[in-house]
Amino acid sequence: MAGKQRYTAAELIEAAKATGGNKSAAARQLNCDRQTVQNYCNRYPTVNRAFEQERQAMVDWAESGLREAVVTRKEPWAIKFTLSTLGKDRGYTERRDMRIGGLSDNDLDAAIATELARLAAIGKAPDVRTPESDADAAEAEP
Repeated sequence: MAGKQRYTAAELIEAAKATGGNKSAAARQLNCDRQTVQNYCNRYPTVNRAFEQERQAMVDWAESGLREAVVTRKEPWAIKFTLSTLGKDRGYTERRDMRIGGLSDNDLDAAIATELARLAAIGKAPDVRTPESDADAAEAEP
């Protein structure tokens, strides 16, 4: 921001309030580039704080709407979303079935076992420790 500034910090703060903290909308309102708004945010902590407070207020409103959807209307999508995000520490997570090359976990395990057996048959099997081989070794020890 070289030279005389085109806007005051108060004008940027007002734009933040008027646009809900949306920097692109604030730039359109002020008739400037979004980067100009960002530069003011970087230079003036009060301007940055105003934009951040407006964004946080929007999140608060969204959480209120979500709460209403869960508690009042008991909407399944809202309940699932709440549990999968806010309920993670209680174990409400979705299991992801990893697929590599179109194979499920079980198919991949079977393919690995088949390849290891093939390599063992030709004498080139790597030394692979598995929970089963560890248990077998433990039983064999006196």
